[in-house]
Amino acid sequence: MGARGVTARLKAMVVLLPLAATWLCAQPLASAEVVTGGRYRISFSGSMTPAKLPRVGLQPISVSVRGAVQPLPGPPSPALREFTVSINRHARLSLRGLPVCSRGQIASDSTNQALAHCRDALVGSGYFTAHIDLPEQTPFPAAGRLLVFNSRYRGHRALLGHVYGPKPVPTAIDLYFRLRQEQKGPFGLTFTATLPEVGEGWGYVKGFEVSLGRRYRFHGREHSLLAAGCPAPAGFSSAPFKLARGVFRLADGSTRSRTLSGVCHVAKG
Repeated sequence: MGARGVTARLKAMVVLLPLAATWLCAQPLASAEVVTGGRYRISFSGSMTPAKLPRVGLQPISVSVRGAVQPLPGPPSPALREFTVSINRHARLSLRGLPVCSRGQIASDSTNQALAHCRDALVGSGYFTAHIDLPEQTPFPAAGRLLVFNSRYRGHRALLGHVYGPKPVPTAIDLYFRLRQEQKGPFGLTFTATLPEVGEGWGYVKGFEVSLGRRYRFHGREHSLLAAGCPAPAGFSSAPFKLARGVFRLADGSTRSRTLSGVCHVAKG
């Protein structure tokens, strides 16, 4: 496989992690978790602003998430095939009134070109770094800018992630996140992305950071991409809060999951 093909397939794998990890922090306190499996230790952490939320109703929020991947001794881990994130049922995602960006509008685009075509649909941004071991070549680092757009997938609302990296060769990868609503339990909105098949043992993600959050006006009213409330009972200033559940499905059929938990605090007034 040539350098362009290997790089493109790695970016198809790594784009999911920062996008999917973005939804792993929907509460005011910083939170972190570690998932160990195969030859990788994946750590992620996140924070949310503002620091306090209303007891009744929703407050617009912005989320920032950071992560890193450390390789471990042993045989290669099975490739990641699908990632699902379910966020707390007290958090809401609103895409109403936002322009839609299609895959065809930004396919093969650089970051600047994608923004020129779909800036009005932008809902988040970030970056990733990766390390690639190409066969019979010296290992070299790769990095790319991540953009997240409002989109549609097979007639349904979705998010579209776009990653562009200039090295070792200019490459752009796009990936859809399908959305659905859970009806029971502590979680509500769920995001799922399926990755293309990728090669084993020739690269790993080193780190990422991504932020989601946008306020915009539609029909004269202000809207927020993300909003949340704190479900603390009357008389209490805080409450336990399960942020999100993340499930990794690997090529060998195994799954690994983690739930991020914390405490939300009630805003005064």
